[in-house]
Amino acid sequence: MFKHALCLLFSISLVACASNSVSPIVVAPTKAKEKELMSVNKITLVDSRKSPALAIVNGKDMPVDKQVISKLNTWLNDSINTNQNGSKEMTISLLSYASYVKQESFSFNLESVIEWQVKLESKNSTWTKSYQTTMNEEGPLKADNSIIEKHLNKIAEKLLDRTLADAEFTKAAFN
Repeated sequence: MFKHALCLLFSISLVACASNSVSPIVVAPTKAKEKELMSVNKITLVDSRKSPALAIVNGKDMPVDKQVISKLNTWLNDSINTNQNGSKEMTISLLSYASYVKQESFSFNLESVIEWQVKLESKNSTWTKSYQTTMNEEGPLKADNSIIEKHLNKIAEKLLDRTLADAEFTKAAFN
């Protein structure tokens, strides 16, 4: 009897670890410390990714949150304080933003990547620079949505902090 119960418990845990989640990945980065950009009057996020998937598990795209670009745009505008009298427009082109998961029976390997290009434009000048960051994690069992969401949120926050702290960006945004 004990062997049958142990076998049943093991089978249930294997099925739970092997099943794919069908719910979309939710992106909700924490608002950054507000950075005031004296010469920027408008911030726009443009989705330039080749694929809308936020997670690819063993080569298969996971369901997509249709509001991801809207959420990221709101997050950027809440994190960066613009000046309505500024003379520049800032465009962030999202080039890649996804987690790639290699899921095995009892372990996972996860790599998350975000890359964007920042463009500051005025009537007289254009400044452009690309930024990228990655994050890796290995773990037991299954990489569920919460792990992937944590990665995507953390790398977005990290990349925004890096962008706003960049001396070249600061010079271009304030002049």
